[in-house]
Amino acid sequence: MPAELDKVFAWSSLLGACLIHQNLELGEVAAKNLLHLEPNVASHYVLISNIYSSAGLWNKATEVRKIMRQMGVKKEPGT
Repeated sequence: MPAELDKVFAWSSLLGACLIHQNLELGEVAAKNLLHLEPNVASHYVLISNIYSSAGLWNKATEVRKIMRQMGVKKEPGT
């Protein structure tokens, strides 16, 4: 498996775990790295937005969704 895919798997898994365990700080680090590797993958934005929402940081969650729209990244329904 290429090294880039290993990094994506690792950061993506970590971001998902941060949502489950409500770890905002580590989630932001994971999202930053993941969005650097795959800036056009909607699920990454949705996860960090959900982390912000869970923490009651509605402005940050809204900002993430706004960035998605600006970049033309769209979440497919049901995914």
